[in-house]
Amino acid sequence: MIGLYLGRFQPLHIMHEYVISELIKDFGYDNSCIIIGSASSSNDKNIFSYDERKKMIQNIYPEMKNIFPLNDYMDDNVWLRKFYEIILNNFNFIKGPEDVVIYCGCFEDVIFFKNSGFKIKTFERKISSSDNISATKIREAIINNNVEYIKSMINIKNLELVLSKNRGI
Repeated sequence: MIGLYLGRFQPLHIMHEYVISELIKDFGYDNSCIIIGSASSSNDKNIFSYDERKKMIQNIYPEMKNIFPLNDYMDDNVWLRKFYEIILNNFNFIKGPEDVVIYCGCFEDVIFFKNSGFKIKTFERKISSSDNISATKIREAIINNNVEYIKSMINIKNLELVLSKNRGI
């Protein structure tokens, strides 16, 4: 069995780190997998490249080797097939989706993956009852150069990379 966390990580923030830490705690590095979605997309919602996002993860978790890109596909069936190919190509002991626990916090993702036969572990997108962590708000803070907000949401190890984006948008 493996644990898998799928996200865009635009950018990697403290809630992502919490979920990744739980994933590693539950499955160890060898049986944990991170898939970076929208790997080749570049737009207002996808300001960091796949390589930049992978670097953000490895800055915090240098032992994490199972990080893979997944592009967007207009057809959910094609997307799911590509998603599953990543799993099967990298974890040859997986027999089916029942051998994969997907960590997620988005209601639509929970329904989609559950209906596809995967096991689910859910997380709220909050650290406390008052904090709703949003990558959209962080991207807005990057554009507006709201450094204090960015510092409160991004690990210091990734701060320079994240702050450098406000010059490139």
